[in-house]
Amino acid sequence: YIVRGRARHVLVVAAEQMTRALDWTDRATCVLFGDGAGAAVIEAGGENPLAVELSTSPDVETLRVPGLTGSSPYKTAQDRESVLSMNGRRVFKFGVNAICDTVNKLVCDASIAVEDIDHFVFHQANERILSQAVKRLGVPDDRVVRTLRETGNISSACIPLALDRLANTGALHAGDTIALVGFGAGLDVGGYLLRWK
Repeated sequence: YIVRGRARHVLVVAAEQMTRALDWTDRATCVLFGDGAGAAVIEAGGENPLAVELSTSPDVETLRVPGLTGSSPYKTAQDRESVLSMNGRRVFKFGVNAICDTVNKLVCDASIAVEDIDHFVFHQANERILSQAVKRLGVPDDRVVRTLRETGNISSACIPLALDRLANTGALHAGDTIALVGFGAGLDVGGYLLRWK
């Protein structure tokens, strides 16, 4: 990070090339994942972050993203040990719970209500997970950013891309509260609640 006066600036970069790890005959995974990259500069200071939540549930079999063999980022995995595998039902349940539980923990830590959040930027795993989480949280659908139709699931890159989409629509204003929640292989979850400046 870079320290300038009292503020700390952190550059967060997310880049994924999931297509390298796919078995293109496995319709359960190959139609879901794409490649992408995104970055954000986060400044700590003042009231930000309002809350942070990190957790892991050791389960590498529900969503397994193995280490890839070979050195070329453009060459598809050649052996079964380098191919992504996923239990779709378990990932669905985990994803919905991860989003809802993390949002509830963030608002509890920040002493605000879910209704006080202006925008929700969730991991763009699939539309069913997003819709179920939105329904369970009871938040208006128009507060949830969606990029799936244009990008598919680009893994960790989806949150900075969705945040950029939100910032460029004109819907984001100074003072707005944003909840960011991501999850993935591991099974890991990260949440961040901030006030937009």
